[in-house]
Amino acid sequence: MTIKRYENAEFVKLEDFIPVNRFRTVLPEMLSIPCGIGEIPVEVDVMQAFAVQLPQEISADGITIYGFVRPNDALKQRFGTALTENHKTCRITISDWENRFLFLCETGVQEIPAFVNSTEVQNLLTNCLHAHY
Repeated sequence: MTIKRYENAEFVKLEDFIPVNRFRTVLPEMLSIPCGIGEIPVEVDVMQAFAVQLPQEISADGITIYGFVRPNDALKQRFGTALTENHKTCRITISDWENRFLFLCETGVQEIPAFVNSTEVQNLLTNCLHAHY
């Protein structure tokens, strides 16, 4: 992924926004089931080289891992009024970007980009609550 408008986004600490204990993965076939009250949908897109480092119990649709996060104060601040006024349009994507990940908060009106370290994404996906078949 080489979208020029994100090249100079700041680095943030993923744990500040998505703590392990506030994130859960879901099976791809569970996406039609509404998320919990207040949860924000998250999609994590990984390249094959990164995917092989993850635990086998992580359910993915190809190379996309689906999940939900319960917002904390940092996420509420990042999303601003969009989270309270139009919650259903908010989502987060975390995309493999060579040696880092693009952490993109989408409000339906704007995108708020940042980068996070790949080790943080690996920690999140390894230690969060996982859906199982």
